Amino acid sequence: MFEDYINSNGDKIVNDLIELINIKTVNDMKKPNMPYGEGVYKGLKYILDKGNSWKFKTQNYLGHCGHIEAGNGEYTIGILCNVDVPEPVKQWTKNPFLGEVNDGKIYGLGARTTKGSLIACLYAMKILNDEGLIPEDKKIRLLLGCDKHKDGKSINYYKEYEDAPEIGFSPDGVFPVIYGEKGIIDLTLKMRVPCDYEAPINIVEISGGKKGQGVPDKVNMILSCEEIFKIKIEEELKAFAQEEGLEYKIITQNKLVWIELQGKSARSCNPEEGVNAISYGMKFLGRFEEVMDRKALIDEYEKLISTTYHGERINCNFKGDESGEFTFNVEEIKVDSEGATIMVNITHPIAYLYTEVLEQVKDGFKYTNLKIDSIDHARPITFSKDSFVVKKLLKAYRDVTGDKESEPYTMAEKSFARAISNTIAFGPVFPTEAKEELSSKEYISIENLFKLVEIYARGLIELMK
Repeated sequence: MFEDYINSNGDKIVNDLIELINIKTVNDMKKPNMPYGEGVYKGLKYILDKGNSWKFKTQNYLGHCGHIEAGNGEYTIGILCNVDVPEPVKQWTKNPFLGEVNDGKIYGLGARTTKGSLIACLYAMKILNDEGLIPEDKKIRLLLGCDKHKDGKSINYYKEYEDAPEIGFSPDGVFPVIYGEKGIIDLTLKMRVPCDYEAPINIVEISGGKKGQGVPDKVNMILSCEEIFKIKIEEELKAFAQEEGLEYKIITQNKLVWIELQGKSARSCNPEEGVNAISYGMKFLGRFEEVMDRKALIDEYEKLISTTYHGERINCNFKGDESGEFTFNVEEIKVDSEGATIMVNITHPIAYLYTEVLEQVKDGFKYTNLKIDSIDHARPITFSKDSFVVKKLLKAYRDVTGDKESEPYTMAEKSFARAISNTIAFGPVFPTEAKEELSSKEYISIENLFKLVEIYARGLIELMK
């Protein structure tokens, strides 16, 4: 039944995805009733208009978010999607907003993840509505967030007016189903360290990484010194790079020395898989501690962070569980004439409460001038593997794919499912696709797009039982 319906509507499904990809739904300058910019608003309106054309009930919450409803019952099955996408990276090999079709694949930013899953969920609702498969006491509500790739708070606006669904999922993970997500803490560390112009070597600037982009693979350091120290810096840098297996660039001009130290990128939740260029840059500067200004910063970094990845230096001895280990990753650094700002991402095992983890982290920074300036966190979430929602969604996935081997699992990344209670991450990435790099060539095969529609339709049916 589903296969015939999907095939007969295949051209419409593909065309709607292409049209949505064509809209540049990147968070931009705020406008009246467009709190996340014109592009995001156009994407939201496109989906709501599609729902209206199918006679679904729709609601636009002043451009912050929206929803589409099918069915009239009181019991609500929720689907939490988003219309915004991140700013495309420079390495995109195709126009990220073209929606080009080639060799049975649709290319474009969000094709496999954000927009592909949204269109698939929308058509899953349409199938069930058209075929009369929504029970009288149930309704399906598709929630549309607009700032997942900014700060993820657009759904807070929705929650001021509406109750959370009784149960639901967000297509913001990997199949078969995510039953738990680690806790996440983001710290901003600050330290006032005045320049000591009497020191033989001065730190002019240190910069590297970007918050939310994992293990930084480059750090830039600008130093100022006399010629005799420039020669020593070059010699030490060559030896240090050989010892640590790192690559570097160095340029000297007048009294300035510009150094770029290269590490290896990785996800913040698996920092040990990368090489943190910031940490190794600070370690290198430690070789000149006796003649370097701002030595207090270098000392504190080595004492509290160094090149470790699991909070060893601040005694965060949290035992890992099936969700993974405690991780501590410096994502960004900025050192200038005002002082130092360091952005840290922490993930912690599901078994531990946010409050007990934060207490230990704070204790680790208690007796230092490298102070915690701000804290943000995302609570861990977990469902039992034997819970109704996990079992039903797993069944839907297996019925469509025939994959009986893949099991529910936990993840460290923050899915959109955290924005609404009673919601769990379910697809849209298939296990065989999970390791593929999508940053500059994202696509979805038309075959998999249709498969998503069927999985989500069957998943909704299972949740309505």
